[in-house]
Amino acid sequence: MITFSGVHKSYGDNDVLKGVDFTVSEGTIHGYLGPNGAGKSTSLKLLLGLLVPDKGRVSIAGLNPATHPVEVRKRIGFVPEELSLYEHLTPYEFLHVLGEIHGMVRDSAEERMNNLLELFGINHVKHHLLSSFSRGMKQKVMISAALLHDPDVLLLDEPLSGMDVNAVLIFRDLIRQLANEGKTIIYSSHIIEVVERVCDRVTLLLEGQIRHEGEMSEIRKATGSLETLFRESPGAPIQEISLAIIEKL
Repeated sequence: MITFSGVHKSYGDNDVLKGVDFTVSEGTIHGYLGPNGAGKSTSLKLLLGLLVPDKGRVSIAGLNPATHPVEVRKRIGFVPEELSLYEHLTPYEFLHVLGEIHGMVRDSAEERMNNLLELFGINHVKHHLLSSFSRGMKQKVMISAALLHDPDVLLLDEPLSGMDVNAVLIFRDLIRQLANEGKTIIYSSHIIEVVERVCDRVTLLLEGQIRHEGEMSEIRKATGSLETLFRESPGAPIQEISLAIIEKL
């Protein structure tokens, strides 16, 4: 469903992606792990057609996002790391606007919206202004927006920011159910524990290059955990801290 083939991307003299190759199969939750600045968000922007590779090819269902942006975006639901909400609107208004953009029948959009907001426990405030919502509540609206049109592909960039424990558990069960239904999910994060818990397969990106890729079951068998794999990877930004310093904290 998703392919990166020899992808390079630079911003001026800053080489962000240096020959990235990986694929994501249908029905898979694929973890995209790496520290801040590794190139994860740039990769997602390439999939969205917001950026074009300097070299190599990116595709979703065989389509180039840069040359077929409308067809590709119909298939994608995206939860960005930075929230992009119209805060002078209510969730009801915001999600109906998105439904119109996706060409959804109004009644179908409303039913799906109500189901998603109810799932996250915020349907009772759907007529309140988004500007009055907490960070976690806004995140729930963004996830609902990404799922509204029932996309084939979900791109998740640190999707759990600000969410409470109950919502995190609901979301984890939800994306597993979606994967079981054949949806393709990229879960981009720098939080090792979350990726380890929810993902079937993991790609580790360091300094713009893929250092490891494999099934979580294989990684556990080989190293015991993602943390061990990350610590043992060349280029991993792990700073050794002396015990004396830790004891002073």
